[in-house]
Amino acid sequence: DSMFDGDIIFVGKHADYLRQLAPSKQYKEKTEQRKTFFNSNIEAVLAAAAIGFIKGKKAELARDAKVSDNRIFYEAVSRHKEDLELVYRLIMILDAKNTLSVEKRIDKAFRFDADDEKRKSGDEVFWVYVRGGIEYLYDVLYKDSESTQEDIQKAAEFVEAFRATYIDDGIIDEIYELCSQRKI
Repeated sequence: DSMFDGDIIFVGKHADYLRQLAPSKQYKEKTEQRKTFFNSNIEAVLAAAAIGFIKGKKAELARDAKVSDNRIFYEAVSRHKEDLELVYRLIMILDAKNTLSVEKRIDKAFRFDADDEKRKSGDEVFWVYVRGGIEYLYDVLYKDSESTQEDIQKAAEFVEAFRATYIDDGIIDEIYELCSQRKI
């Protein structure tokens, strides 16, 4: 197997939070779901990965038998495979830069695609950030909001903060520099 070659399944509270971030056929017992911030689960996952990493938000699996799994079918995953891989690779390059050499991080980012065993630690890091990002997005966009109007207000504030973080932290410059040095 290589990365992102199957369904993606969320369980427990992360399955539920995702139902509130993107359109869901099963939204609790309500017949109507409020307007969602994302158009699809996979869009929410992509944003959550980046946001979880940038904000340093991590979350472990939280199984809960009372909550239905939230499955993103491979058909949707495959349409966004390149985007998912890009975010994965960026996280592998930038994560643990104080503890892992550049070579090791580049290995994790680019060399283990087809080796499940070698890729396992990188995959775990990626999904921990995705779940952390889902929690962060849920808290920021929905938790204390009573109306779509409030959702929109929170979304605007969030996007502005996200943009500022990206630029202020110099993350983009760091990626360009690393890639140009290594001729990736």
